[in-house]
Amino acid sequence: VNNGWQMRYHLSISPPLWRAGLRQNFRIFQQQDIQAISARLLHEAGVADWMPLFYEAHPAREFCVQYGETDLGFLTRLWAEEGIFFFERCGKAGPEQRLAVCDDVAGLTSAGALAFNPNTTTGGTTEYISDFHYRAKIRPSSVETQDYTFKTPGWPGYYNHDGENLNGQRT
Repeated sequence: VNNGWQMRYHLSISPPLWRAGLRQNFRIFQQQDIQAISARLLHEAGVADWMPLFYEAHPAREFCVQYGETDLGFLTRLWAEEGIFFFERCGKAGPEQRLAVCDDVAGLTSAGALAFNPNTTTGGTTEYISDFHYRAKIRPSSVETQDYTFKTPGWPGYYNHDGENLNGQRT
């Protein structure tokens, strides 16, 4: 909105891990464990400060393929396969932010209470959240690919996959 003397801005703040969702890749990782794969992908995405809190052994994989997935999608798939979750740890004072990657709830710490005050006209003296919006995105419910190889022209090379847990979305 711009009426000559007032401006309205919208700002979205995302953690550094978000950038990993901007790039798709095709590659293979051989004889690497989940920590080594994670370290490489996080480094490439610019996530410099992260801490792996692994309480279980995660052996090296013979091979692991990223095929057309975003780096974030690939990481979250690998972490889900290994029972790993992640969250952002923010410092108590200052802009310090660190990605924590855990495979056990022992890695969680208490976050404390978070104040919510929808009435912003009260002029509170403490920090609080005044507004919250939930947003959902629509994604493709199915994917079809077709391939051709000149060595075997009769090969069908056609694949399709329907999504799961579509929450009412249909093709």
